[in-house]
Amino acid sequence: AHPLRGDFGVDARELSRRYPSEEWDRVVFNLPQAPPEPRRRNQIQRQRALLRDFCAAAASVLSRDGQIWVTLLAGQGGTRLDPNQRAIGDSWQVQLAAAQ
Repeated sequence: AHPLRGDFGVDARELSRRYPSEEWDRVVFNLPQAPPEPRRRNQIQRQRALLRDFCAAAASVLSRDGQIWVTLLAGQGGTRLDPNQRAIGDSWQVQLAAAQ
């Protein structure tokens, strides 16, 4: 059995600073949300940036065969497998964030 740990209140963009000597098999981010900025348009860009930064941070603490799991609401991911299809510009574009 593998030990499990759930940490809350962690800046998901700063994993290597918070856990400098740890290596994980899986990093899970449940329903990520960037804080909204009042009176700003295009808030989706903030969500995409959060995903991109999280994926980079998670990759720095993953074991060789580690996995990154992100849970989103239906349609937010922007993949062909989303049960609710949205225009690509209306999604978080999770695959692009992970690839960067």
